[in-house]
Amino acid sequence: MKRFTSLALFITLFAAGACSDRTEVLAPDGPQFGVLSADPISVLSRNLYLGANIDPLITPGADPGQVIPAALAELQRTNYPARAAKLALEIAARDPQLVGLQEVTRYVFATGPDPLHLTPTGMLDFLGILVSALGGEYEVAVQQSNVSLALPLGGGNWVVYTDGDAILKRSDVVLDDSAHGHYENQVSLNVGGYQFDNLRGWVAVTAELNGRSYRFYNTHLEIQAFRPYQAAQARELAGMLAAETLPVLQPGDINSATTNTAPAGAARRRATISCAARDSSTCGSASRTASAGSPAARLRICRTRRTS
Repeated sequence: MKRFTSLALFITLFAAGACSDRTEVLAPDGPQFGVLSADPISVLSRNLYLGANIDPLITPGADPGQVIPAALAELQRTNYPARAAKLALEIAARDPQLVGLQEVTRYVFATGPDPLHLTPTGMLDFLGILVSALGGEYEVAVQQSNVSLALPLGGGNWVVYTDGDAILKRSDVVLDDSAHGHYENQVSLNVGGYQFDNLRGWVAVTAELNGRSYRFYNTHLEIQAFRPYQAAQARELAGMLAAETLPVLQPGDINSATTNTAPAGAARRRATISCAARDSSTCGSASRTASAGSPAARLRICRTRRTS
């Protein structure tokens, strides 16, 4: 929900014990990886940023009549269509096979007497704008809507805010299966007297990358202000990943600080790749190559730390 959060990229490789060609290597200054292919796998994770700081909106005692117009003014200043055009250029330059997106936001402007009787008058669709900017090179593999709120603007005018997650696939990537869901543990918030669950969830696909099948999960966990819920969601996610039989790639906006310890029940062996960069142009610019005589495994990272 915040613009400046620590973006964490979990890349977890769960391989079945029968994979005889799996070679254990130690990347320089990093954790162990199971190398499953000599060809690099290219994936990308980006938080689209909803366009405004909405923390004041969920502050107890906040006046929606003041904070909502301020948020809409910030949304206009942050200019998502311009940001989407730059992100499309970055994606084209990096040419990832799969892209995990968080804060896939949609704003619907409408008129009506109440949230149940609205007539749309306009829309700002983050995902649609980005896919259009990509010029047909990528398509939506799976998308999920999370929390959705109808916010009054006065005079019978409303804006309906919807958060979501999505995965894009490059046009040549073959998919086998997709899934999505919400976590059982959700924090309850109040905006203008309306109580709701701040839904967080995950999306996943099975994709063939360089001749092998992988399970690709994308998620956006709760923020640090609600750490117990964040940890509970992480445990749910770890349970799903542990049940997979295919190798797993798991990017996302984990919202964790680099000082956090892994919650109980998290995956035992994983690489946590944490990016403290504040914009996507600097995140993921570095790369490291596994050595020790093994096939090269290139991972785009910001910095790496071992977890257990």
